[in-house]
Amino acid sequence: PQNGGAACQGEASEERQCDSGVTCPAPDSRTYRRVCYHTNWSQYRAVPARFFPEDIDPWLCTHIMYAFAVLEGNRLKAYEANDESTPSVTGMYERTHNLKNSNADLK
Repeated sequence: PQNGGAACQGEASEERQCDSGVTCPAPDSRTYRRVCYHTNWSQYRAVPARFFPEDIDPWLCTHIMYAFAVLEGNRLKAYEANDESTPSVTGMYERTHNLKNSNADLK
């Protein structure tokens, strides 16, 4: 950690002194990460455990990791048939990316 692992005191929204006397920056998108992991097979679970990209709170996560894809040579390909969009259906990749419509800072 930037502060040598010392605990910081003070409000989360302001710079504050750490136990070591080093100034800790306020948490922001450059210093704080809440990475959420979503698997494409969660769509096949039985109700009530079935889960789709729209079930993710876009304000809960700073980053979303979507699994899975297949690596062929040096290119990624869809793992499931419905991962990529078609003219008639919005695919899971695009549905996940659409969460940025609610939170533009989501990665």
